[in-house]
Formats: sequence, structure tokens, C-alpha cells
Amino acid sequence: MAFEDVGGGGPAPKSPPKTQTVQQEAAATAKKVAAFSAPTGGSTQEVTTTPTFPGIDAVLGSDPSYQQLLAMDTAMNNQDQSTMNARIAQMKQYYGSDTDPLSLLGRVYQSYQDRLRTVANTLAGHGMIASGETGWQGARANLAYQQNELDARMRLQQYIQGLQDAFTQAQQNRLLQQWNAGQTAVGNWLNNPTNQPQTVPTPVANPGYSTVTNQTTGEVGYVPDVNTIISMYQQLWGTPQPSA
Repeated sequence: MAFEDVGGGGPAPKSPPKTQTVQQEAAATAKKVAAFSAPTGGSTQEVTTTPTFPGIDAVLGSDPSYQQLLAMDTAMNNQDQSTMNARIAQMKQYYGSDTDPLSLLGRVYQSYQDRLRTVANTLAGHGMIASGETGWQGARANLAYQQNELDARMRLQQYIQGLQDAFTQAQQNRLLQQWNAGQTAVGNWLNNPTNQPQTVPTPVANPGYSTVTNQTTGEVGYVPDVNTIISMYQQLWGTPQPSA
């Protein structure tokens, strides 16, 4: 007995295997997720970012004007200190000590010794060397020597103190300049347009699909690929077997 082909189209086509159907559905779902997760309709929101202040040391270290001033001040400070030390050493050598007859203090001491000899010779010439005048004249000569020596040492000390005070004042002036330059450097950083809070429009994802989350990394807005979606299908409904 012969059978007629229904509709004249030959045998009815077989249904595709379930595995193929799952893959097709997964691919379609992936496209939908990707489409709806992307920004749509020009929707944006204003997002403001504020640069992090790097700290005073970092700002001063990167400011060329401050660094140039600091280098100049350091060089001038070293030069001033070297000059001061050289002048102090020179003046100390000039004043010297009692044992150096070429120094100022040595000449003061030598003058004292000459005065004692003059007193002794004068009194001896008058037969008064054993009198009380000898002791009195000697005491007067010793007092004059102490006064002259003290005056000389005070002048040396005042000279040294003057140099040190001038050096200290110059240091303070340079530190004040550095402090002012540091304030300027920080102000320049804060007023630099690139360091101001930046507000830019940022695309907003479709709210219906923006909460998709990667279960492994926790990334919000994660869009799974086709293989991942197939794996989701298989976890939910098992792995379909092809029809015989």
C-alpha cells in the first residue's frame, strides 16, 4: 500500500536536537543581556572625581620654583657659614694668647711685664724696693693688665657674636622665603585646573539589566558570554540529550 506525501513537501523535517536548541536560546539570551546592559537612549549621570592631595613633601618636591630657591638658599647658607668660620679663625689668631708675643693678648701681657720691671727699677733707684710702694705699684700694674686683657677678650667675643648673629639672621630670612615659596607651591597645586574636582557625564546602563552580577568576582553589570549562559541553562535544567 502506497502512502502519499502530505502537502507534497516530502517527509516532515526532524526537530533539532535539544542541545542545539539550548545553545540557540543561550546565544539569543546573551545578545539580549548585552544589548540591555549597554547604555541606551543617551542616559547619563554626573560623576565627580576629586584628585588625592599627595602631601606637602611631594608638592614641594615637584615644584620647580621652590626647588630652585631651596638650592640657591642651601648654596648661600654654606658659603656664608664658610666665610663666617674663616673670619672667626682669623680674628682668634690675631688675638692669640699671652704666650704669643705677636698676638694682641701677647702684647698686652708683655706690656704688663714691662710695667712691673719699670716699677722695680724706679723704686730700686730710690732705695725703696723693700718699701710698701713696691707692692702697691705692682698691684696697680696687675689691675691694669687684667682690665686690658678683659677688654681685648670682650672685643673678640663681640666680634664673633656679631658674625654669628648676622649668619643666624640670614638663615632666618632664607627660611622665611622658603616658607612663603612653599605656601605658593601648595596654592599653585590646589589652583591647578587639573587638580580640581572633575565632573563628567557618565553613561548609565539600562536599569533593568544593570544589576547582573558575576557570581565569581562579584562584578556588578557583568555580562556573561554564550558558554557561561549555556552552563547556567545546564545547571538549571540539566544537560539535554539529543533525540534518537
